[in-house]
Amino acid sequence: METETVLRLKDARIVYADYPLLQHDFPHLREENLLVQFPDLAMLPRQEKQSAIEEKIDQWIIANVGYVSETQAIQTSVNTPIETLGKPSLAYRPPGYGRALVFSSQLHKQEHSEGTTAAMQSYNAAALIDVKGVGASPATPPYLGSHSNGLLPLGEAIRELLYQQLIERLFAQSDSNYWTVPHYGVVDLGFDIKFAEGVKEHAGAVLRRAHKRTQDGDDVYFGTSKYKMEKKVELFLRRFGLTSANIVWEFSQKNNGTLNVLRNGKPHVSDEIGAKVLPSILKMVGLSNTNQEVKLEMFNIQQAEGASLEKDYVQILDFGSFNVREKFDYGLMQYATDRPLSMGGVVQANNPEFIQPDPQASVPFELWGLTGSVEGYGNTAETNSIKQTKSPKKLDNPMIFGTGLGNDFRAGKLSKTAVRQKMTKYINDGLRKNK
Repeated sequence: METETVLRLKDARIVYADYPLLQHDFPHLREENLLVQFPDLAMLPRQEKQSAIEEKIDQWIIANVGYVSETQAIQTSVNTPIETLGKPSLAYRPPGYGRALVFSSQLHKQEHSEGTTAAMQSYNAAALIDVKGVGASPATPPYLGSHSNGLLPLGEAIRELLYQQLIERLFAQSDSNYWTVPHYGVVDLGFDIKFAEGVKEHAGAVLRRAHKRTQDGDDVYFGTSKYKMEKKVELFLRRFGLTSANIVWEFSQKNNGTLNVLRNGKPHVSDEIGAKVLPSILKMVGLSNTNQEVKLEMFNIQQAEGASLEKDYVQILDFGSFNVREKFDYGLMQYATDRPLSMGGVVQANNPEFIQPDPQASVPFELWGLTGSVEGYGNTAETNSIKQTKSPKKLDNPMIFGTGLGNDFRAGKLSKTAVRQKMTKYINDGLRKNK
């Protein structure tokens, strides 16, 4: 992996941290080891000591990952001015990482002089943390757009962690061999993202356990083990009303016999739809005459390296596309890199293999669906403004909830502890049918 210059953020703060997970993965953060480095902690009453330990962990996180790419920091076309401090440092940019970096404590342990004690530096054991939302690379400078600005809105970072936690719990309670890549927490980066619509959103980042992606990256080839595993996971989650599908394809046949294709309502023109492949596409989507229109949803399960179809084992990641439904209205289409229109197999809604949510097990739609308001959020100018920057399916209750929490945290209306309590309750309430 190539290294890349990063700059330390002046105003980065922890919004949410999974302290037990961090202490599991990084033993030097465990209480017994922190007490060696900071003996004064032992003198504190239990509750104060726990708060002080969490503060030490927060300091360690910010010292190690509280950075943004230099490419991002030197421009203001897609974000407000970014205040930085200290000397430049380095981080890793794996192939295909558009807005994420992998941070190593060893790469910049000497840059922690400001705001970090000598004792903190002395126990800076080697650590790798994957962070999404910390800037574009020199090879692809940022420009306006939700997937081109190099950044991640704070509300989306919280939403992604909420879905990761919910799905991990469902996997565990179902006694499956499916897992998510663990998430350590969410950071408020301290500046705002600009959108073409004139809207601004707070910038955030989600912290994940370092992992390897599959060798073929986002490519999925028809009939492979990776292809089959993605379908298994998607169908497994649909019992709970969860899906990774957020792209609707519409197919209709014109009077002249050609195929009309819309992708999320916009015309999709492709030179792949020639006379040789047209009959197979028509058969696959179920078009038999010119008076029909067929809608299919394409799902988006992403895997870490190491999945095994034989052992029915997989780790999934990137939860931005997930959403909760009361009912699935359209057939299911699978992505395949090597097929025309990237169209793999299709499971029509009338197929016995097609799964609808189980009312006895599904995630409550009134909390996690598309109702427009949740937990007191949804009717404020701040949360309504995000309607201009999100696709309809992504403007769900977890997005509204996450944006509200992020706004209140940035404004000083909610403490980190209050955010954690609200997020924990929201996840628990989402699992109430599965206890």
